[in-house]
Amino acid sequence: GGCDRDIVDLSSFYYFETASQDPQRQTEVAAIWLLGANHNFFNAALDQDDYYRQADHAALCNPQRSQQRLSRVAQENFLIQYVRAFLEVRLGAMPSSATLDQLGLDPNRPAPSRVFDLPVLTNLAVPAGQRYTVFDARTADSVPRPTASNLVVERCQSFSLCSDGPRPQPQFPAILRVHWQAPAASLRWSMPQPDMSRFRSLQIRMAVAPASPSPPLGFAVILHDRQGQSVRVEIPATTPALYRFETSDGEAAGGPPVYPTALRIPLAQFHGIDLTALTAVELSWSASLGGTADLATLEFVGHP
Repeated sequence: GGCDRDIVDLSSFYYFETASQDPQRQTEVAAIWLLGANHNFFNAALDQDDYYRQADHAALCNPQRSQQRLSRVAQENFLIQYVRAFLEVRLGAMPSSATLDQLGLDPNRPAPSRVFDLPVLTNLAVPAGQRYTVFDARTADSVPRPTASNLVVERCQSFSLCSDGPRPQPQFPAILRVHWQAPAASLRWSMPQPDMSRFRSLQIRMAVAPASPSPPLGFAVILHDRQGQSVRVEIPATTPALYRFETSDGEAAGGPPVYPTALRIPLAQFHGIDLTALTAVELSWSASLGGTADLATLEFVGHP
């Protein structure tokens, strides 16, 4: 839950992190972060609203003030619907793409902003054979060089500090903190393996860092091929992975947890690019005057 006060450091998500890094794993693993939900209201046994264990992030979590806080009934209904649908997918016949998409389990589709009509942030890791990793912040050799002097990158490992001080919760996964102060900043990765035609989406795990100013940040993803073609897809600030928690009066901006979540772009949106001959992937903040973003991974994913 986005307002969980029993696990304020989001340590339960570490299961997702370790499972997603397992090269032997044969099934997908998903993380669903239900905004406006607390810990105890997923069940009928505990009566306490655990928000009051740590009464902050009030604009999202205060049940007396927030428009986003969920009732016990709403949370229990969500869990019942999700578990039922999940078991049908895992134990039943071949699931439909609509059912997978509804649960956030379809790597061929954009990451959902809502599941069972409630706002969520999600992550999805598919087996190693169904993805190609372009960038992983855990490994130094995949860190790209900025294309402009007005962009600075810093690699922050799990459970370690960034140069600007302690990382907000959770302190995982490893991230590449990207900071820029003027338009035209971008990061570019070359593609030693150019044929991505067997994949269906480009997935980026990212978050808007607490230091980023308002208004929210959008950016663009650009694919380049050997024929000299470049296709640009704009990512609006309303994309779920760029969600910014509301803050209350007197509450520090970015106070709530910052956790990189999934942004998926179907490769069909890059119309005209040759997916068999890619040369580079580029992230561009050319329309933004300044900001800070945290990148965890960039991968081509999808079921054949």
